[in-house]
Amino acid sequence: MFLKKITLDNYGLYRGRVTFNLSPETASPDQPIVLFGGQNGAGKTTLFDAIRLAFYGKTSIGPRVTDREYKEYLASKIHRTTSSVLNVRSAGISIEFDHVILGERSEYVIQRSWELSDSGNIHEKLSICKDGEPLRGVNNDYWSGFIEEVIPERLSSLFFFDGEKIKSIADDTNGNAAMAESIRTLLGLDIVDKLKSDLAIYRTKQAKAQSNKNYTTQIETLEDDVKKLTQSLLQLKTERASNKTEIDGIQNSIRKTEKSLRNEGSVFADQREELVKKRTQLEAAIEEQSKAIRSQCESLFPFSLCPTLCRKLTRQLESEDNGSKAQLVVNELDGLLADIKNKFSPKDIAAQELSNSIRLRLEKYTQHLNYTPLLKLSSTEAQTLSAWIHTSSTTSKAAMASAFEKRELLTVQLRKIAQDIQKAPEKTVLQPIIEKLNSQNQRLGELVHRDAFLDEQIRKNGNKLAETQRRLHKATIAETADKECGKRIELSTKIDGALEDYAQQLTLKKIEELRGTVTKCFNSLSRKGNLIQDIQIDPEEFSVNLFDRYGHMLPKEELSAGEKQMFAVALLWGLSITSGRPLPVIIDTPLGRLDSIHRKKLIHNYFPHAAAQVIILSTDTEIDEQWHAELKPYISKSFMLAHDTTENCTSVKEEYFWS
Repeated sequence: MFLKKITLDNYGLYRGRVTFNLSPETASPDQPIVLFGGQNGAGKTTLFDAIRLAFYGKTSIGPRVTDREYKEYLASKIHRTTSSVLNVRSAGISIEFDHVILGERSEYVIQRSWELSDSGNIHEKLSICKDGEPLRGVNNDYWSGFIEEVIPERLSSLFFFDGEKIKSIADDTNGNAAMAESIRTLLGLDIVDKLKSDLAIYRTKQAKAQSNKNYTTQIETLEDDVKKLTQSLLQLKTERASNKTEIDGIQNSIRKTEKSLRNEGSVFADQREELVKKRTQLEAAIEEQSKAIRSQCESLFPFSLCPTLCRKLTRQLESEDNGSKAQLVVNELDGLLADIKNKFSPKDIAAQELSNSIRLRLEKYTQHLNYTPLLKLSSTEAQTLSAWIHTSSTTSKAAMASAFEKRELLTVQLRKIAQDIQKAPEKTVLQPIIEKLNSQNQRLGELVHRDAFLDEQIRKNGNKLAETQRRLHKATIAETADKECGKRIELSTKIDGALEDYAQQLTLKKIEELRGTVTKCFNSLSRKGNLIQDIQIDPEEFSVNLFDRYGHMLPKEELSAGEKQMFAVALLWGLSITSGRPLPVIIDTPLGRLDSIHRKKLIHNYFPHAAAQVIILSTDTEIDEQWHAELKPYISKSFMLAHDTTENCTSVKEEYFWS
């Protein structure tokens, strides 16, 4: 299988239609990696979950999910935005992929969509196209059968996994009970068990057809007992699985509560009083700047609000001042001309020249008399008014701007202090968290005790079922020994034994192959080289024991946190190789808690070789600029997910953080 294109329609954080074209422009087996980058909350896990939802539908979110819970989940995945008046009422996922069946490559497009009706009901639709032609009569049962052939849901954890999956395997010091069912499916043991069960039913039917009344009654009684015991055993296993799920959930809740206790610890509580004191100081400083603003508004600042009018006023003041001064000069020059005329003879050349010179000056000053007196202010009043206008446009305006800027800065600080005060809990807030943590730990103890009890009940019930089945088998053989169908029953019994031998031989062979593969994978990822010489896997319980280079058993708990994660990756890698299925590997946030050497090992030894197509979802701290440069030669496509918190949507670009 090769994923070519993923399209999300108003799904989760993705608004509108968002398409990821995973097909490289130039095909190269040396570049199998498709890298998705994004900060936490940008939509990486949303994309990861969308792929599983498209393939597996309801079972993607849990094995015991009801139709109502599934439809509520679908409704929650319809995109919601704050900027749109009308919210969308439908969503969908489309995946285009190539798949080879019996040597023939075909292109499939699966589209899973759903719509929220006015009554609040969810209507889901599934359609599949093969080589461009829609398949008729497609329903969830058809698709479930098809995808079960391609990649069984129980095997999906080997190919679609995240950091939490790696962590759960790494933290399981007793082996990995969660992987046992996947290993059984990988080895084909579930098919063998189903075939053996069908053979038992076949033998029973044959015995019923030929047996006398006494044997028929006995067989029917034993069959009824087997049915009841089987149902009881199934119920106990379901209850144990549910109990384990609840244990995982309460452990996760405990971690969150402990984190909440740390986040809302006494340090924040102690800071609250200091924050309140600082808030009072900021409020006083803001009021002081507000007073300064009011003072400027009551003083000369209003002049600066009408600069055009002030310029006209200034010109009028200058005109009236010049006119007033010119009038004095004109009066003085007129008197001087009169004196010259009275005291000198008209024939006096010097007197005439002086008179002409005075007249020229008189004409100059007379020009200033052409104005309309409006203000009629004294010289002192005019100078005062001019000074006010000048001050308003320089000093007062600057003072007002400074006061506004200071008040704005103080307001921002006050807003930040208010937010910190809201975050900082009072000491009384911590007590409920502590009580909640104590309650969760008490519940965890009850669940662990219940888990041990269920294990014991399953063991007893299984033994009783095996004994009843043995008696049923014996009664069936005894009844049909002298009848024609006895040969067929005897043959089926031999087949049953052959299947048992086949299952044992297959298990041993596959486990032997898995041992070598996982060992090789782990040593290629470990910074200590050949740390592990051998891995032993129990063929019954599938628990794992490690042996170091000296042949000594190496308890898993003695591995470092990074080595445990490397072992978890090696186990998943080895299982996917042993499965022989050419499927893509999708990894969400894979590098948590790893040092630089282990990260380098993963980047060079695992990611480029994990599968023909490897999809990695990472943050900028996991695959940072240095690791991106080392991983780049293996990358065929890169996508960048950026979340807009205002619009509550994620945009996509074909790039990475530093590309």
